[in-house]
Amino acid sequence: MSDQTDIDASEPLDSAASNDAAESPGDVVANDKQSKNRPEKALPTDRVSFEKQLGILRGYAAASGPEKKAVGNADVSKIVGIHSGSISNCNPFFADAGLLIRDGLKYRPSEEVFAYSNSFQWDQEKAALKLAPALESTWFAATLTPKLAFRSFSRDEAIAFLAEEAKASPDYRVQLELLLEYLKAAGVVAIEGNMVATVPGARTPPPSFPTPPTGGVEQADRRDVPPTAPSNTEEFSIPIPGKASAKIIFPKGLEAEDWDMLKVMLDAYIKRLRKESMHAALKHNEGEA
Repeated sequence: MSDQTDIDASEPLDSAASNDAAESPGDVVANDKQSKNRPEKALPTDRVSFEKQLGILRGYAAASGPEKKAVGNADVSKIVGIHSGSISNCNPFFADAGLLIRDGLKYRPSEEVFAYSNSFQWDQEKAALKLAPALESTWFAATLTPKLAFRSFSRDEAIAFLAEEAKASPDYRVQLELLLEYLKAAGVVAIEGNMVATVPGARTPPPSFPTPPTGGVEQADRRDVPPTAPSNTEEFSIPIPGKASAKIIFPKGLEAEDWDMLKVMLDAYIKRLRKESMHAALKHNEGEA
């Protein structure tokens, strides 16, 4: 049985990938989507449930085996019992999120997927946390986590942020909601009821600077970015006695509101890093006692 060509996650299965003779109501909705503007970002398919999508990832790891070989849709289909066309629908998002690595017409699972599959055998509830290193680097995590460092917000706001970044119409709301499910399962964000928040104790995107000296950024030395850096950015160099200088790179042309938000977010990062540093110092002292 040959592997089927990948299908865009926002499109219905074509006639070669479907065994249905007649068009179902779901196909009508999907075809209507296809006629509208497609998102600029890869989204998870809404034709396969979230739990089954996770099952497909485990199927890829199982089919790949200890050799960690590239496998096709048909190989995974035999293991998970899901039509290879449905598996194909999942692949574009999996690849974009770094969960699968394309190898010709086949895919190899990422190390995070192998770790997830192995952990699932021992702790099904927390196994998906192993996917965090891959999902933390995705466009949808990068869209939400800096904002969450500033404040929590509702699911609707989160969906709106993601829709804006992906250039997605309301027709894709279900697929945008699936992005939140992935982030929640991996422990990248916390969702309680209708609110999205940071996970207590979780890593946030690390800033490229330590705690600034007394006087703040405003009193630090400032210089233009070297020619090797992007021309549309500038850089602060903050001297720290006895340590390497800290550097902060920021875009040129920031307006007053941008500076206000930047200050709030820097304060949030510094507060968290200082707390973590003090906690680490206390643990170290307790260990020496």
